[in-house]
Order: sequence, then structure tokens, then C-alpha cells
Amino acid sequence: MPLNRLQQIIAERKAAREQTDPPTEQGEESTVATRTRGEARKEAKEERKDERQEKVKERREYRLEKLNAIKEKVYAVAAKRKWLFFIIAGAIVAYLVIFKGGFGGGDILTKIKGFFG
Repeated sequence: MPLNRLQQIIAERKAAREQTDPPTEQGEESTVATRTRGEARKEAKEERKDERQEKVKERREYRLEKLNAIKEKVYAVAAKRKWLFFIIAGAIVAYLVIFKGGFGGGDILTKIKGFFG
């Protein structure tokens, strides 16, 4: 039974092949198949080349986006530190003026010192 099924499959494939390929001479058939195979390889090579170029382009864009994000983060940290510096400097100046009498305010500074200690 399997032999009949195998013969049936082979016959179906031969019939399908004859319907799709018109009968030609043996020499023409081999050159057509080779040329078609070469064209297929060429197309596949071009597709791989295009895919590679896409991957390189995407990788380059990703790196640029990553660098821009890092740059923005550095700027944000610098701005935060700048304001932090101003606040600390202001606190030091206020301490020196209030407790050390830096600008010679006299009575007003002694009253302010009274609130703190």
C-alpha cells in the first residue's frame, strides 16, 4: 500500500511540474535553471545588504539618541548643582552676617541673633 501512495505522490508532482514548466530541450532547461538560481542568489544578496544597512542605520540612530539623553541628563544635573551651590552660598553668607556681624548692622543684627539663640 505505501508503494502505491508513493507512486501516486510522484505522479502528482510530475503532473504539477509539467503544468508549470513548458517542455523544453535539455540544454535550455539547465541554463534557465542556473540563471534563475543566480538571480535568486543575487536578489538574496541584495536583500541581506539592505537589511545590514538598515541594522547599521538603526544602531547609529540608537547610539545618537543615547548620547543625547546622557547629554540632557548632564545638563539637568549641572543646573541642579548650580542652584544647590547658590543656596549653600546664601546660607553661609546669612550665617556670617547674622552671627559674626559681617556688615556692621548693629542693633538689627543683635535682635535677629536673639531669635536664633
